[in-house]
Amino acid sequence: MRAEAEVGRIVRSFANPRYAPLRPTMMAALRPRKADYPLVFRGGAADVARRGYTVFWNNLPALPVKAEQTEIHAIATWSQDLAADAPRANAFPSLYREIASFLQPGVIWAVCELHEPGRKQRARLDGFVPVDGRWRWFPRPYRVLPARSSTSGFWTE
Repeated sequence: MRAEAEVGRIVRSFANPRYAPLRPTMMAALRPRKADYPLVFRGGAADVARRGYTVFWNNLPALPVKAEQTEIHAIATWSQDLAADAPRANAFPSLYREIASFLQPGVIWAVCELHEPGRKQRARLDGFVPVDGRWRWFPRPYRVLPARSSTSGFWTE
């Protein structure tokens, strides 16, 4: 999928230490606009998501990305597949199944895993969505929508 290559390129730039000073600007380019939310989330979930992500974007946590994580693997799937036991959906955090009914159908969602060569430990960045020709980032939507989510930190599952 072309989406996987594009997300891989975005995340690779986050992991590249040469671009570290530009991370805030790169992340700001991924910030959803108010008009993006109804294109990605259904009905009232769009407003709930917008409020939750406003808090996220105004208090942006550090990315769990290390320069040593040079193995990057992106997977994309359709929003409606996130509710099913589709093979590509299994790459996403399991709580996506609980919030899939809040997602607009026909929207591509992408997740990216980063590994250090030879290591099992990984970082996972999820929630990349193309909207009107631009990539937007809605990480961990189960943290901002009503789902059985934990109260741990934003990046932990």
